[in-house]
Amino acid sequence: MKVKHNISAILLGSLLMVGCGAQDAIDATKDMPGKMDATLGQITKTNQEMEKTTDAIHKQTLLLGLEEMLKPENTKYLVPPTGMLAGGEAFAQEATAEEIVKLAYVWLKEVQKGIPDDLSQLDEKGLVALIHEKMVKLTALQVITGLAPQKTIEALVQDQILNGGRYEDTAYAVLMTRALFIKSFLLDESLMSPAEKLNNLGKVEEAFDRTSQLDYLVRLPFAKKIGLKVKVTEIELEVDESLEGLGESLGLSFPLTYWQRIQHALEKEIEEQHLMSPLARQRKDQLKQKLSPYLKAWHLL
Repeated sequence: MKVKHNISAILLGSLLMVGCGAQDAIDATKDMPGKMDATLGQITKTNQEMEKTTDAIHKQTLLLGLEEMLKPENTKYLVPPTGMLAGGEAFAQEATAEEIVKLAYVWLKEVQKGIPDDLSQLDEKGLVALIHEKMVKLTALQVITGLAPQKTIEALVQDQILNGGRYEDTAYAVLMTRALFIKSFLLDESLMSPAEKLNNLGKVEEAFDRTSQLDYLVRLPFAKKIGLKVKVTEIELEVDESLEGLGESLGLSFPLTYWQRIQHALEKEIEEQHLMSPLARQRKDQLKQKLSPYLKAWHLL
């Protein structure tokens, strides 16, 4: 009985200790709402500060990209616009679809309407400088839209054209400047030029990416509305481009010739090379798989 009494005493003591601990825990929970509110408040404040920092970095990246692209030494020669590429790509990769279309709206207005009141007072040098200034904006717009990520362009199409956005008319011009840059500068004067050989995977992959971006444009249901018209009578500056006209006799079928060239490169030029690594062979197989739907769509398979 003595042992039993001792065990009971121990159990009672344990229960009392647990009870005290439980009471302490209960007392502690009374302070939890205040502590939780303080913690949540700190988290919210931190998130807001991070958002401000992110937004500041975003705006700074855009500003620095524009400044670099539009430096006089980078805009002296516009054909080709090689000096504008670094800054233009930095801006294009960072900008949202809305930021691009709004910039295009402002620049196109400036090109159309930005004529000094004393135009008659300009000498030949001043007139040349004015025309060059407008061509810089048109070229810069091509660089930015041409180097923008595909997902940004698709967002622009959705927001401004399919959803009837405020800048729908400008969006058609944006798509036209993109087509001009990709076709003329990235393909015709580079990867797809007669002097260029698509003799390695890197070139063919780049050619595929750029051609697929053009293919996306010509297959849009409103492709015939894509165009760019600028007419400044006072200085005899006129631009009249359409996506359909870009293909000349081929019309909207002009990507066909690029797909044929890529197909030939994969079957002949790359096939004849000895691909040194398993990774290279894997990339080639993956490229063939990605290419197949396009070849079928253009009846090349």
